[in-house]
Amino acid sequence: MLKKIIVLLISTIAAISLTVFALAVNPNEAATVPKTTPTSAEISESFDAEAMTYFVKSHKGYIAIFLESNQNEPLEVTDINVTSLRLVDQETLEKGVTVVGEENLVLFLEDFAH
Repeated sequence: MLKKIIVLLISTIAAISLTVFALAVNPNEAATVPKTTPTSAEISESFDAEAMTYFVKSHKGYIAIFLESNQNEPLEVTDINVTSLRLVDQETLEKGVTVVGEENLVLFLEDFAH
């Protein structure tokens, strides 16, 4: 799941970079940059991802992602060692944090990536 989030983040950054580059090269032609239209499946998946509520907490010394509805079985255990974080972050992750939507999950996890 974390890999899926990272791929989504990279593709979003690439799309933004392409648009910025097009504007820098020729502002009058930026409107001709082809835009892809998402399929209904992609739109549905996006809404489903935004509707998901996650619970992020320390699990066996690492940051783990759970569904809020099932905090016993992690969806993903990251490679971020909790002991490498600031004490205040360690304490926060010991209690756990509710995060709504994949986009917010990515932003939340980025704060801890080194």
